[in-house]
Amino acid sequence: MVVWWSIGAGVHVEPHSHANEQIVWMLKGKMEFRLGSEQRVCGPGDVVVIPGGTEHEAWFHEDRDRRGARRGALGHVSGRVKR
Repeated sequence: MVVWWSIGAGVHVEPHSHANEQIVWMLKGKMEFRLGSEQRVCGPGDVVVIPGGTEHEAWFHEDRDRRGARRGALGHVSGRVKR
């Protein structure tokens, strides 16, 4: 399954995990992302691979549009932050 998303400024996605792997591809804007104990700022072109069962969360601070796509089984998320 592929999900296209757009998130406004000031959103915090609370810590959570999913049973299955998920891959997130940032298309536009920036997000601060924590995966396990690793935290980074991701921007256009960055890919985040979130292994199943790994806690993660995200912050969207900027006052502009952020867009991305994610692939996961039944909406589940995945683990490493890659640049």
